[in-house]
Amino acid sequence: MENLNVLACLNEINSLLKEKKPMAILLQQIANTLPLYMQYRSYAYAHIHFAGKDYFSENDKTAKSSLKETFRTLNRNYGFISIHYSHLFTDEDYGPFLSSEKIMLEKIALSLEAYFNSIEAKTKNQVQGDFVSLPSGNFFTEQNVANKQLLQRYLNRSNYARDIYHDLMPFKVKEILLIANLYDAYSIEKEGRFSEQVLGKYYQLHLTTVPRITGVSSLEDTMETLSLKHYDLVIIMMGIDRQMPDNYSKTIKANYPYIPIFLLLNSNRDIADYTIRKHESINKVFIWNGKSSVFFTMIKHLEDKINLENDTTKGLVRVILVVEDDPKYYSLYLPMLYNIVMDQTRRIIDDVSTDELYKVLRLRARPKILLSKKPSKYLKNTKSSSCV
Repeated sequence: MENLNVLACLNEINSLLKEKKPMAILLQQIANTLPLYMQYRSYAYAHIHFAGKDYFSENDKTAKSSLKETFRTLNRNYGFISIHYSHLFTDEDYGPFLSSEKIMLEKIALSLEAYFNSIEAKTKNQVQGDFVSLPSGNFFTEQNVANKQLLQRYLNRSNYARDIYHDLMPFKVKEILLIANLYDAYSIEKEGRFSEQVLGKYYQLHLTTVPRITGVSSLEDTMETLSLKHYDLVIIMMGIDRQMPDNYSKTIKANYPYIPIFLLLNSNRDIADYTIRKHESINKVFIWNGKSSVFFTMIKHLEDKINLENDTTKGLVRVILVVEDDPKYYSLYLPMLYNIVMDQTRRIIDDVSTDELYKVLRLRARPKILLSKKPSKYLKNTKSSSCV
């Protein structure tokens, strides 16, 4: 679960960087975000320093333990990002910090360095203060301020329910790396009509975030592509080389342990081969069987797993628990279940007389579908137990 926290945090940080906000606002938002993904979030606070300015997630407390990563831009602007605990905890990998939390901090520092380098490369002057000039002067009289506050209170009351939906599903799969040989990639795109069936599903359901899929066919291309930017999910498609998924997944996990890796088998006949080899570095196995809807299922499965805690806490979203161990069966059940839940939710929303944006947001409140394995205790007693 700790690696999923890293993935969710990097996904949110990258979304903030893409918004191109003024530096002060951006760094403050990142500082506010970081503690939410720490193991002891109630005692964590973040500190970011860059271009002579400091940004704290809250008032600076006495730090009992700290974890810090530095970075330096092309114009030699020094910066660091640190996370602190205001309480003493038992030692883990780096003091009370997990190895996954150190990886998370390293990746964020690299992302900030690359982001500010891209901005500095476009300007001739050395960075001083904010990159975007904000308007100065007093534009609001006392009367205008009072009117503004009145209007704001009205909007807050009117949009309370809508705001809840905005807070749901913060993690979205935006970047997917598909590893397949050239023939399989062609089969998925042409024979299975991947783009039409998978990406078209997003438009049919009025889903706003369509993931981008990047295809590679060798280990060298895979590692080079992963080094260039962040990916939320890696899908490996088993081809003729049965050793390929194991070799690729181990190499990827050694360098990027927080990225989930799903293995896509061509048909049910490949299950036996997978079971014999036991690819321990692969997180989940799905079976294609010529149905491209399994890609949509893999994406939603990961999103539901990471968003589960947030959505059930903030929006009281319901959960459907599917208990199944065999990829042959859950690769059939989950696509059908997602299709039923999505279609039912859409039809309920269509009956509501409101604006289109509200309908899109309401889709986030659909029940989450969680896939679970059978407990080992249950498996031992299956002969004497009966299913209800």
